[in-house]
Amino acid sequence: MFDIVGIDESGKSSAAGSMFLAGVSATSKKFYELELKDSKKLKYEKREELYYRIKQYAHIEVIKITSKEIDKYGLTSCYKNALNKIKEKFEEYGMLHDISFSFFFDGNTNYGVDNIYTIIKGDGKVKEIMAASIVARHYKDNEMLNYAKKYEQYGFERNFGYLTKEHKDAIISFGLTPIHRKTFKYKFLNNRKENNGGRKVL
Repeated sequence: MFDIVGIDESGKSSAAGSMFLAGVSATSKKFYELELKDSKKLKYEKREELYYRIKQYAHIEVIKITSKEIDKYGLTSCYKNALNKIKEKFEEYGMLHDISFSFFFDGNTNYGVDNIYTIIKGDGKVKEIMAASIVARHYKDNEMLNYAKKYEQYGFERNFGYLTKEHKDAIISFGLTPIHRKTFKYKFLNNRKENNGGRKVL
């Protein structure tokens, strides 16, 4: 008999800040009574409420991958490393508590990590993956809310590092910050650089 570990990320498509990978496995039957769904379909306040309830009824592991790590090693390598770390942490936990796990990851690839099974749109199908998406988003949201205080021009408290019009306009006006991914494809910025030389990194 195997317990399920759901794995999901937040921040993969974000131009600024870290990516967070979360793994969640239920430790109580009450976990399955929680009304969960994909974190993208929940407002911030509801995500926060559910995060703290998930913590009560599940074991959680979270891996943080910074923008500098993504720039240095590439997104695929960072994904593979983070998935291996999540798996190792749960296997260590399982050895202490005599539990074996099956790992299920939202998406269509496991990045070459053995014994991690993929489920397309799993964050809408498997409760553990739904929970993982909420946990990962909790860490991403709160990181960006903290950065919003330091980089006030970018509206991180609203866009959480994703490229909204407000965020793009701020990049055009003020340039990239140290927390922006330098390897991200800023097509709108590249076009502008051809015309006026671009902006300096802050």
